[in-house]
Order: sequence, then C-alpha cells, then structure tokens
Amino acid sequence: MKAKAQVGIVLLSIILSMVIPAYSAYSIIRYNYYYATHMKHPQNQYPFVDVLARTNMPAHYLPNYNVQNFSKEGLHGFHNATVTKENVLQPGDYLEIASDQLSYAYSKEEFKDYKIKDIDFDSNGTLSHGQKVSPQLQRVLNAVQAELKSHSDRPPINLQWIYNWYFKIMT
Repeated sequence: MKAKAQVGIVLLSIILSMVIPAYSAYSIIRYNYYYATHMKHPQNQYPFVDVLARTNMPAHYLPNYNVQNFSKEGLHGFHNATVTKENVLQPGDYLEIASDQLSYAYSKEEFKDYKIKDIDFDSNGTLSHGQKVSPQLQRVLNAVQAELKSHSDRPPINLQWIYNWYFKIMT
C-alpha cells in the first residue's frame, strides 16, 4: 500500500511538472492583451503595442475600432495586428496603430499618400526617445489601452507575475 502511494505521488509530480509550464505558456499567449494592459508600466509606455506584433487580436477587444489580423503559419510563422479608426480627433481623419508605430492623417487620402504624422515605439511599446506626442494623440492611445483593458478576456488563472517577468526579459 505504501509503495502504491509513493508511485502515485511520483506520477502526480511528473504530470504537474509538465502541465504547469504548458498551461503557463498557453496562458501568456492566449491572454496576452489582458496581461499587457494590466501590468504596471511607465506613463509613456503602451505594452499592448508590442503585443500587436506577436498575437492576433479578437475584434471584440476593441469594438469601436477596426482590427485587422495578418497571420502566416508554418516554420517561420508570424502574427500581426493593426488597429485603425476614422473620425478620431476630427471628422474625416484616420488613425492606424501597428506594432511599431502610430500613424495619423487628416484624411484617409492623405494617409494613402503618406502625408502622415508618425509616432514610433521601441520594441517594448515605449515612445521612442525624443518623440513629441500631441496631448490629443496621447489621449487616444490611453483610450485604446483602457478600452482594450476592459474588453480583453480574463484568464481563469491569473499569471500576471509570470507575464511581467516574461515581458521584462523579452524587451
């Protein structure tokens, strides 16, 4: 009887040693936007911008915006999401947020003609050094982050501390 209990404990330990890391990795990927919007960060950092380069975004996360996901599967597959919206600051203007920059134009035609204001982000979603951002565009970024925070799916087991550690070593 004692041997059966020891074998059971060993098997349970082996199973848990595989399940816990696997679930942690799954959770970090699956709930990436939740974790990115719930982590502590400096005022000029927008962690969700970095996530746009790594994870597709469900459209219901930003219902007031147009979300486009681009994916390529395979050995060197990637995911990339872009967020766009018209009539952001004034009628007819156009905004696009991608994984490395925010682009703003006074019209969609000007956007297509590259008559845009670009704001670059570092690899961790921080405004690039020396970037001047108008208060209006900063409010837009904060509004996007707040909307994403309120609409992103909540993980059943919150592993925020693991995500924070992972984000820190990856950037």
